[in-house]
Amino acid sequence: MAQSFFQTMHSRKLQLQDLSVVWFSISCFVFFLLIYWLMFIPATVYEFSQDISVQSGTKMIHKMLPGKWHGVLKNYKMKQRIVLANFKNDPFLRIRSGQYAWIRMIDMKGKGSYFIPSVVTQIRRPEKQNEDIQVTLHGVYFSAYNDPFENTEGGEVMIEIGKKTPFELFFCH
Repeated sequence: MAQSFFQTMHSRKLQLQDLSVVWFSISCFVFFLLIYWLMFIPATVYEFSQDISVQSGTKMIHKMLPGKWHGVLKNYKMKQRIVLANFKNDPFLRIRSGQYAWIRMIDMKGKGSYFIPSVVTQIRRPEKQNEDIQVTLHGVYFSAYNDPFENTEGGEVMIEIGKKTPFELFFCH
């Protein structure tokens, strides 16, 4: 039996209202996920310096790292390079010995950049206020690979100083 035109329009109107409730529920869920991210998910905060110098000469070290297949510790030959980075003399600079850092070296050919993991080993604070703070880092890379410090035109240092939520970054200075 055929339905009249008004009955079909009435049933469509009910379906559109149900659909709007579904979309409202989805948008509320996404909104609460965003609020949760802003309040509780931490982001890593870095101090940056592009004033770096790489000391010549490498030091061969041996490091015990998990192997690829079974997680068994394996002895790897690695090379260590010393990098000096200068930071502006700021009393609120939050760099300490033992912090993790990344050294980013830019290739002279412009093909890309290399990220080398490193650790802050020493901080030299100057006696005068207008001099820079010098930070010593030890960059470590596998000896089997090419030296990432050769044939580079410069780079930067990123020192991990902590983790903060986006809410703390934007509203709590």
